[in-house]
Amino acid sequence: MKAILRSPHFWAILVLMAIISVHHYAEQLSLWSNFGPVAHTAYPVLYLIPVVYCSFIFGAIAGLVTVFITLLIMLPRAVFFSPDLPGALFETGMVTLIGILVCSMLRMREGKMAASEGRQVVAGMLAVTKDKLRSQTRKLMSYEKKLAMVGGICNQFIHTLNMEQVLHDTLRRISEVMDVEVVLIFRLEAGELNLLAYQGGSEELAHNVDKLRLGEGLNG
Repeated sequence: MKAILRSPHFWAILVLMAIISVHHYAEQLSLWSNFGPVAHTAYPVLYLIPVVYCSFIFGAIAGLVTVFITLLIMLPRAVFFSPDLPGALFETGMVTLIGILVCSMLRMREGKMAASEGRQVVAGMLAVTKDKLRSQTRKLMSYEKKLAMVGGICNQFIHTLNMEQVLHDTLRRISEVMDVEVVLIFRLEAGELNLLAYQGGSEELAHNVDKLRLGEGLNG
């Protein structure tokens, strides 16, 4: 409420309603002596200006409040001062009805916008959840491959005593799981790295990296 009172739009709406009300009750205020039927019909319709203005700026609920206030302003003139009571009440009722319809349409528009924003938020949350699920699925698949690799290596140890075959099979499995082209296995002896087995590299590469001293070459 304080934010509305501080808004310049609120005071602009008040000024508009005041100006329209002065013209609406000009005869009773003795400002002019004669307006004619056109003026009597036009001034009630002018109340739709602050109604629409208020609805667009502050929302449909505030617009409905403005409609109710304008109805309270228009009724005394229609009931007590108009020479044609049925016609004046009809004009007042039509202006009020049009104001309510305008506010209802804006209310529906606000509801559609809120629903659209809600759908966008839900879609964003679903997209984030989908990405997280994909990430978790990839991690699980990676863990599954690693476990399968470890199981395969253990199975090799159980069924064969040929270390060279076990090493080459292990290198092949590591290359597949880690998706790398070259895998090297070294054994540290007397400060040197002796190449035991390799996968995916050339013989020249194997020769160059064999018998590397600690702190030199690839491990420098």
